[in-house]
Amino acid sequence: MNLHFKQIKDLLGLKCSHRRAMFENCKFCPDCGKKIMFKWALIRCQFCGHYRKAVLDVFGRVKPKAKYCFYCGSDKWRSQTYYKDNIPDSLKALSVMKIEAETLKFGDLTGRTKIWISKLK
Repeated sequence: MNLHFKQIKDLLGLKCSHRRAMFENCKFCPDCGKKIMFKWALIRCQFCGHYRKAVLDVFGRVKPKAKYCFYCGSDKWRSQTYYKDNIPDSLKALSVMKIEAETLKFGDLTGRTKIWISKLK
């Protein structure tokens, strides 16, 4: 029984953290081969427009760190997403990594070529 390292990790329940893809700015993870899309999320106050510090909640959604704005006291906010590095306030931006679902799996397929010779009479 010939198991690959990826199949062994799947059987044991170990998941890839995609750290090498984050540091090398890749579109595919070099460890597991999954497609990764990076986006930057910014939170702005809806009334005064001040950029607020963004964090991820336990469900993976982007929300502000503080419940109320420090400048106007409002609890209303809106999020903006950027897919490039040209974000207005990079100190308050949050990097969000999204793993795209695999539509086709080619890991189980093996390419074999069969050749036969037929004798002509």
